[in-house]
Amino acid sequence: MNRKFFPVGLSGFLLLVSGCATELTDTVPVEKSTPLKQLVMVMGDKRPIDIDKDSERYLNIKGIKWDYQTMQKKHPPRFSNNGYIELEKLGQSEISLNGNNKDVTDISIFSSEPNSQFRDVLAANLGSEVVIEELKNECQIIFSSETQKMYQIHFKDKQPVYVFADANLSSGPSMSPLYTNFAFYKEIPEHWGCKF
Repeated sequence: MNRKFFPVGLSGFLLLVSGCATELTDTVPVEKSTPLKQLVMVMGDKRPIDIDKDSERYLNIKGIKWDYQTMQKKHPPRFSNNGYIELEKLGQSEISLNGNNKDVTDISIFSSEPNSQFRDVLAANLGSEVVIEELKNECQIIFSSETQKMYQIHFKDKQPVYVFADANLSSGPSMSPLYTNFAFYKEIPEHWGCKF
């Protein structure tokens, strides 16, 4: 068998390597997964979470600093945890997670940054894969302010998560604090009176 070897100089090798690098940089960048996106995706998981065995799915999300490294159990069988999360468009915000003896039922987020552009805040923190639908005519809840809104959000292959959003944009005559609140629910709250 007669083999021929063609010597390749260092410049030829660099050309080959640089050509590969060019092809790699032309690919579409992967979207960054934010802490809120990870949290909502776990909440929207179709299988229930055994909080004694699976709580690390919530507690180990990077970008959330929880007050406790375990879920704080209460009576009747409930659990909770509080902490801080960094959010796009809102900065550092307080977070509270609550659940029953089987699963997380709701997550609340409070920011002292007032922002009534709820859809923009959700999109910035949940990414382009999320579907955000405002619930305008489907529910019978009576809002106490014009800034309150409800949404249904979901990712592919996940259950929907329901969101109540509220903001106080002006301290007004009573010197009330400015804020933005989001409450995420695994099940649609009955008092919303929604008909789907």
